[in-house]
Formats: sequence, C-alpha cells, structure tokens
Amino acid sequence: MRIGTFDLGQFYPETNLQTAASALLLAGGAMVADAYGASAGVSFASGVGALALGWVSRQAITSWMRDNCLLGSDLDEWTATDNPVDYSELLEALEAHGLVGARHAGALPGPVLTRHLIRIPKGTRLGKLPDDDIARDMGAPDITITRNAGRGLIALDVPNGSRDTVEFSTLLESPQWATQRKGMKLPACPGVDATGKPFVFDLKRAVHLFVAGTTGAGKSVLVNAILLSLLRSGAGFSLMIGDGKGEDFAPYYGDSGRMVQTYDITRTVGNVEVTTPAALPLATEVLDIAAQAEWLEAEMDARFSGGDKSTPIVFVVDELADVLGLAKRDKKLMTEERLQRLAQKGRSANIHMILCTQSPNSEIFSQTFRANIPSAIGLKTKTADQSKVAIQSTGCEKLLGDGDAFAVIGAETTRIHGALVTGADILSTLGRGAIISQSNKE
Repeated sequence: MRIGTFDLGQFYPETNLQTAASALLLAGGAMVADAYGASAGVSFASGVGALALGWVSRQAITSWMRDNCLLGSDLDEWTATDNPVDYSELLEALEAHGLVGARHAGALPGPVLTRHLIRIPKGTRLGKLPDDDIARDMGAPDITITRNAGRGLIALDVPNGSRDTVEFSTLLESPQWATQRKGMKLPACPGVDATGKPFVFDLKRAVHLFVAGTTGAGKSVLVNAILLSLLRSGAGFSLMIGDGKGEDFAPYYGDSGRMVQTYDITRTVGNVEVTTPAALPLATEVLDIAAQAEWLEAEMDARFSGGDKSTPIVFVVDELADVLGLAKRDKKLMTEERLQRLAQKGRSANIHMILCTQSPNSEIFSQTFRANIPSAIGLKTKTADQSKVAIQSTGCEKLLGDGDAFAVIGAETTRIHGALVTGADILSTLGRGAIISQSNKE
C-alpha cells in the first residue's frame, strides 16, 4: 500500500468540448438509427446509448486515475523493508504505558538508529512518556522520544542492533554535500542526520558554536570534521586555535597556511591608547589561549574602527573549562568577559567561535555566557543538568556516545552522528605529512 496525497489535478471536469462531443454522440446515434428506418423512439434510445457509452468510458478512466494517482510523499521513504524492531511490540509497549490507539506511521532507518513515527489519536494528552521504561520493555539500551515530529506524530529513536560507520571521505564525496553547501559562506559537515543524510550547516549563520560532551563522546573528532569540511569547501577564512591539551589540533594545523597572521594592535580605550601584542595563532598553554581571546577582542574593535573585516576568522578553543577556570582565579585576565563580548559583537566583525568543553557544568559556564552563544552541538553528557548547559535542554544524557549528538543550529534541533576522521582525511586536506587516525571515541 502506498501512502501519499490525493491529487485532484489528475481528475478532469466536464469541459465544453466534452459536452459538445456528447451532443454529437446523441445526434449521431439517432441519425444512424433513423438511416435504417427505425422509429423516433428507437433513434432516441440509440443516441442515449451512444452517450452512455462515452460516459462509462470516462468513468473507467477516472476510476483508474483514482486508484493509481496517490502521489508519493516523504512517507514512501519511511517504509523499512528490513527493520529489526517488531512494530506490534513497539505499539504494545506504548499502550502498556498509557498511549492507547497509537498507530505506526513509518520508519526511517539510519546508520546508528531507526526513527519510528507514531501517529497518535487527536486530543491525546501525552503527559510524561517513560522512555526508560519503554526501552527496558523493548530490550533497547535507550530510546529517545520526540514529542512533536509532525502533525499528529511523535518519533521514537531506537538504536539499531549493529552500527554502521560514517566515513568522512565518503561524506564529502556525496552529491548532497556538493548541493547543500552552495550559497553558504562557511559550510561545515560534521556527520549525518539520523537517516544517514549529510548534515550541512553554515557557520556564518550559526554565528558561534558551543560543542560539549563527556570524555570519549567524540567531541574532538567532530570538531576536526567541521574544520576539515570548512577547508574542503573552498571558503576563504583564517584559523586561530587554542588547544589546551595540545593533542587534538596542535600537531596537525600548526603549519597550515590558514592560520591567522597576527600583529600588534593599537587602539583607544576611553582616552588611553592601548597596544595589544600579537598572539600565537595556535596556542597550547592556558595563558596563551587567554592572550588569544584578548587579541581577538582588539581585532574586533579594530575592524569596527574601519579595519578590513572581509576575511572571516574562525576561533577554536578546546578545553574551554580550563581557560575559564583560570580566569575565575585571576580576574585580571578577563577571559570570560572578552569571550562574552566576542559572542555578542563578533558576528558584525566576521569573527566566529567554536568553543569546546568536556565539562559543561553550570559552575563554570554561567547562563549569561551560554545565552550569548546561539548554536550548539551536544554529545553524550553525564547528567541532564550538563545537557542543559550544552544545548539548553535535557536529552544529551541519553545519547549513545561515539559521535551521537544533538545539533541546535538556530531554532532547529537535529539528531546527528559524527563522521570517522582518518589520517588520510587530514593529510589530503592539510597537505601535511602527519598521519593520524581518530575514531569517534576520542
């Protein structure tokens, strides 16, 4: 059975031409009968018979169109021919927890999970669906429920029995990457969505990005995928990187020609001329990363004062919690204030930040600080409170790890799976001799 929409445009109303043809049939039938000497009654009956024959033929055509012109919608893609989850078991589990009358509306199989669309009766009050209990009843490690997945629909993300690897090289060879990045200023592709389609976003429109997840969730690999896709896109921009661990970015991007060329900046603050010395384009010490933030703030002010802001600067900070932790102990650094000011005004100066942490705690990241960074990618967190810091809502604590994430770009939240970045990917992009292999567990 096909599920789709009924197209009234496929059905043709009676036109003046058809009416004229019917009249000719009526007259023609009467003339033929009259030519054979039939009475007037017989002639009339013959004409009516010819008219009826035309009507029946048109009804047959209409009937065929009605049965064969249910136009395919997106629901055609939702039908899974080989799905590991039994639909009746899923519906029974929902009914056992109070959702009566639900119907399975389709399934979107992906590389990591299968998204089941469930149609619920109108007027249903969902209340709190116990996803943990439903997962237990189905023998699944976890289930994520989206309460509004379309008109009258909710969605259940159920992990697949086996997980497919998302290859970064394959991702950037896909026609979707080539098509979706058109018109974007800073296109990035960290992985795929829940159905396996490349997830592409414009960092310029995202403005700034907060990336958070516990150790082993796949944060560094995901950020590497973002940077490599930015580089592969051909977009013009400069990089500044603060790598607190000195392991995930410093060994590979340090000699890149994309690193920003810094210089001493003299500007007037109040009535006093202040000179900010050139900062390291790639820093591995926390104090040097604080100096990078200071330099970028000065660069932003210089751009506001008529400096050239045509070239975007992408500022990546790994282990941001360590940087802010030092700033809280040494108030003179003012790193949080500088980053917050960059978050508020950097967009106008063509400066965009990717701020990363494995400790998304409210004690370090204030609500005011997070509110100024509009976009986020939240990987698996330890607690629901950490998820709230990461993406401003709960849910990350239930993710599967290894690159599984929620991407909040603008007002839209998307479930994504980070791609595997290999040494060959980095080598071919940066043109360097270093070879590394990063799995989603790093």
